[in-house]
Amino acid sequence: MHLIRYQLENAKHLVRDRSENAKYLVRDRSENAKHMVRDQLENAKHLVRDQLEKAKHLVRDQLENAKHLVRDRSENAKHLIRDQLENAKHLVRDRSENAKYLVRDRLENAKHLVRDRLENAKHLVRDRSENAKHLIRDQLENAKHLKEIGQRMLSTW
Repeated sequence: MHLIRYQLENAKHLVRDRSENAKYLVRDRSENAKHMVRDQLENAKHLVRDQLEKAKHLVRDQLENAKHLVRDRSENAKHLIRDQLENAKHLVRDRSENAKYLVRDRLENAKHLVRDRLENAKHLVRDRSENAKHLIRDQLENAKHLKEIGQRMLSTW
């Protein structure tokens, strides 16, 4: 009888501990995913800012070079300035476009990562709960068999 009570008590503690562990695991994974998303957004923001800063410096340098060229050469310099400004405009537009797509892709990846991690955590909790349920059922079955054996032993005495 003490063995049955002991096994039931152990099963109860095991279920509680596994449930508690699963809860903390879900919380930690969710927290990790949140930090990862925040870090990726921060990285994307810095990348966009750096790309735009580089483009700005490139445009400024090209304008400065064009200004000196105009002073040295007149008609050819006008055409060169126009071409360099056009190239700089395309370069800024292209880099801005690339940065926009990069941010969008990173956000999409982060969204999928969070969704997948939460889904995995949900399945883990469900599986652990199912395992605990089977463990309790098995423990109760064992206790029932032990009780029957104990009763048979008592009746034979």
